[in-house]
Amino acid sequence: MQRNRSLWLLLIILFLILAVWYWLRSDTMRHGTIVARVGPRVITFERFEQEMVRRGTQSGNLDKKKVLEELVEREMLLVQALEQGVDSDPEVIKNYHNLLIGSLKKKLLTPQLDSVIASDAEISTYYNAHIEEYTHPPTVHFALLFLSTHAKMDDEQRTQVKARMQEARKEALLLSEKEHGFGPLAIHYSEDQATRYTGGDIGWLHKGRATRWEAPVVDAGFALSGNNQVSEVIATNQGVYLVKRIQAKEGMVQPLAEVSSRIRHKLVLEKGQGVQQTFMDDMKRRTPIETYWEVVEKRPLPGSKVEMESPELPKRP
Repeated sequence: MQRNRSLWLLLIILFLILAVWYWLRSDTMRHGTIVARVGPRVITFERFEQEMVRRGTQSGNLDKKKVLEELVEREMLLVQALEQGVDSDPEVIKNYHNLLIGSLKKKLLTPQLDSVIASDAEISTYYNAHIEEYTHPPTVHFALLFLSTHAKMDDEQRTQVKARMQEARKEALLLSEKEHGFGPLAIHYSEDQATRYTGGDIGWLHKGRATRWEAPVVDAGFALSGNNQVSEVIATNQGVYLVKRIQAKEGMVQPLAEVSSRIRHKLVLEKGQGVQQTFMDDMKRRTPIETYWEVVEKRPLPGSKVEMESPELPKRP
């Protein structure tokens, strides 16, 4: 009887040894050579080796033990995060999903975008078809003086305002060519607060483009043929003006060589948008999608005081 018990005990021990050996062998077959266990997770030699390569084994300065300890610490924190339910946090799930989407686009979409080009012929065609975008009209740098009038003024008062501007014109004709705009005359003879302290300088105006100045004033300015020329006194419903031409630039068309890089960027961007749309259309074709707009339409917005029962989802046929 004692002998039979010893035999059974020996068989049980052998069975346990075989079970442990088989478990270790199958674990190794599943994971490869294991160098550490952290809770239910394992670190294989292959992973350790990959980490060493990632950090640059060629440097010869890597501490194997430190690298392994850092991998263990990372797995330890991961185990604790899972035990704490961090993987169920909505923000974590959202970030994980965003990472998956980003990886998908990097794998499937990025290579397509990287292959998008704009040929020289396409650039030239676009340039010729949109030549107005690269055509700059004549521009003139002006200064002006302005004295206001209003509807309640009688003829005598208007005449006095105009006479004052005539005096300003006489003084303007005596200014040195080195004087910027109307110089100090703008302080004494102009009511335009934005320009009276800068010699009446109103900047560059493009012919044919809208501006805050009245059309007769702009037309009179562009009619001046030389720099430092002063117009006659111009009377409008708003007041009287005096215009001086400071400098002018002729209209020009930018050559293709100057704008080709800009056009190339634009064309590549437009083509890229088309590639992205094609990618999204392809994803839609691959993915079964059902949208229940009526549910969304009937539900109150978050924070709304409207109370209603949640409508049932449409049943599948």
